[in-house]
Amino acid sequence: MDTKEQRSPDTQRPFVGRDDELETLGSCLGQGRLILITGDPGIGKTRLAEEFAGQARGRGALVRWGRCWDGDGAPAFWPWIEIVRSIAHHVDLETLRAQLGAGAADIAHMVDDVRARFPDLPDPPRLDPKQARFRLFDSITTFFKNVARTQPLVLVLEDLHWADTPSLLLLQFLAREVETAPLLLIGTFRDAEVGRADPLADALGELVRHRYCERMPLGGLGETDVRCYVELTLGREAAENLAASLHRETDGNPFFLGEIVRLLAREPRTEAPRASRPFGIPETVRDVIARRLRAYPPECIEVLRVASVVGRAFTLAVLQRVPELERHPLLDLLSEAIAGRLLTDTSDVTGVYWFTHSLIREALYNEIPMARRVQLHWDVGEALEAYHRPSVGAHAAELAHHFLQAAANDGAERAIQYAVRAGEYATELLAHEEAVAHYARALHAL
Repeated sequence: MDTKEQRSPDTQRPFVGRDDELETLGSCLGQGRLILITGDPGIGKTRLAEEFAGQARGRGALVRWGRCWDGDGAPAFWPWIEIVRSIAHHVDLETLRAQLGAGAADIAHMVDDVRARFPDLPDPPRLDPKQARFRLFDSITTFFKNVARTQPLVLVLEDLHWADTPSLLLLQFLAREVETAPLLLIGTFRDAEVGRADPLADALGELVRHRYCERMPLGGLGETDVRCYVELTLGREAAENLAASLHRETDGNPFFLGEIVRLLAREPRTEAPRASRPFGIPETVRDVIARRLRAYPPECIEVLRVASVVGRAFTLAVLQRVPELERHPLLDLLSEAIAGRLLTDTSDVTGVYWFTHSLIREALYNEIPMARRVQLHWDVGEALEAYHRPSVGAHAAELAHHFLQAAANDGAERAIQYAVRAGEYATELLAHEEAVAHYARALHAL
């Protein structure tokens, strides 16, 4: 996993609708606010945030992103580490030192990239765990406030339904201080996936009580917006025939709509229109993704399936270490997937790729038979182990996740080893809840 400045949404698709939401977000720029964008998968949460981010940059704001990781493979505080890294990489040492202020040592303890830029920093003082975490949270909050003093700052945290508890606690701490700085926090999450026992449910109960926090639920696009989308993509004549049917069949879900329009633009209409499924419209998002993937060579799909086991983001260097892919022309196949907008490589780090939407990655992963999935987790775990050998501690949670998934393939011993190391690393980061969870996984794997 690596830091990423530009985001993965397929921004080449037309953006329609959401005028009221964009106006609300625009009115919050330069103010201390927290906006929580919610909705179903594919409803356009991240796409809305990306569109607003472009407008915010045009108005002089600094925009930085952090993504919560699907599953148990990310270190504690991962979205915040991404954000701090991204800020640190784009300023000179003198400016960064001034922005870090008195909390530099605390932040460097959490973010290795800051430690690398200031190797002379002392270790933070040894304090009671609660005091130490308060000091860390206060240091990070002060850092963001210092950054925001020079220009309005927008921080976007994607997929909060996958957030670890320490990351959510830091969000709560920062949100309480947000009114005193021109800092706009934006979080996205799938509200249907937040159960009562999820950490986000408790965090939301705390966050929504504050007057500076606003929940922004997204529904499907209206028929007029669907017509506009089809018109921009396929032309006015097609829009006249298709818009009503597409709106009815997709409920205005932008991802579903975009995938179907892409298929209709490429495939001949060999099916006669029917009242229930006009123009051969697939019945579900899974169906439309499956039809899209059938257009690619089996070798390309094989590479993408292995990549889906790694996660939403993956590196070429890791894929090159997976035995099943040794004879595959990886660069050519990845380039083909990028051309088809299944992947993007718009990153500050060469060799890092992202699935353009989590639904594509999930569809590929769910197609893998269980026995093969176990083997692939083992192979990916070994590839990551070799790749991260110099800094394996920071990646212990990721390794523990893959070897736990491969426990049926003799992965239990290494799963326990890395789960314990992940617990130790989380303890060092003052992420006590994550440490407990890692130790529990180690016990479960015994």
